[in-house]
Amino acid sequence: MFDDIMLYIKLVDMGSFSKLAKLLNISQPTISRRIKGLEGEVGMELLVRTTNNIRLTESGQLLYNKFKHHEQYLVNSLSEISQKAQDMYSTLRVALPSAISQEVITPYLSAFLEEYPNINLNISFVCGVVDPLQEGFDIAISTAMPKSLNNVVKLLHSIKVQLYASPKYFTSNPAINSLEEVFHQPIIGYLNENQMVNSLSVKNLDSGLRIATKIKNSRLYVDNFFHVAEIAKAGTMLAAGWDSLFKNYLETGELVKILPTYCFSEIDCYLVRPSNECTPAQLAFGNFLVKCFVEYQVK
Repeated sequence: MFDDIMLYIKLVDMGSFSKLAKLLNISQPTISRRIKGLEGEVGMELLVRTTNNIRLTESGQLLYNKFKHHEQYLVNSLSEISQKAQDMYSTLRVALPSAISQEVITPYLSAFLEEYPNINLNISFVCGVVDPLQEGFDIAISTAMPKSLNNVVKLLHSIKVQLYASPKYFTSNPAINSLEEVFHQPIIGYLNENQMVNSLSVKNLDSGLRIATKIKNSRLYVDNFFHVAEIAKAGTMLAAGWDSLFKNYLETGELVKILPTYCFSEIDCYLVRPSNECTPAQLAFGNFLVKCFVEYQVK
């Protein structure tokens, strides 16, 4: 019936059977038969046929008014669906933090690609601040707030950084039992945008109290947490990190946590994308990243 209603709408728009027959390249009797069939379906006369044109009945005018925009709506809807499908054929440029992504994101990338076969990913594993607008990324996880205001930013998670040491360290150094003793030890420092990070806001996880202090004895600074465990294994320096990053070393006893009730800094993980209109591919990958961090926090 719907096809016959659309045929009826076109007939009214054209104004005559002959013009419609020429437009659609079908015979006038075929059109007439289908209109008669439609009138039978709806149980009312829709138009009065004259020699040169047609005249709508009251019911025919009502039907026309109700359905005259449906064809254009269908055309627009199909066009929108087609455009969205084309948008999903995309290659996204993505920036992810190296150390954090190892456990939180990279194990699930294959599943994302399987779920979205029309999205390709070009991933750069980076350290520090990422500004998608300035660096040409479509979406990113940044470990600091981007400087550009023309980004959409969402805080996903804050990772608590704690201190670890090799048991070898304590064969030539006394045990560390207080916060005051920590800052007389050699600690592997961290570089943020090539700047040495010496100021710390230490938090007592039991009381919530914070203490502002500085690292005093660092001779080695790195910009990537990936390598600090291997350095700390030698037993000459303390390493900053988090349990999941050092999981294997903790399980084998190669590293132990120092003062577990203290957090020595926090790494904020921001989902960032340029503030222009979000494509379906960006939305899909953004939702994937949010889900990764939600599941990580549940573990």
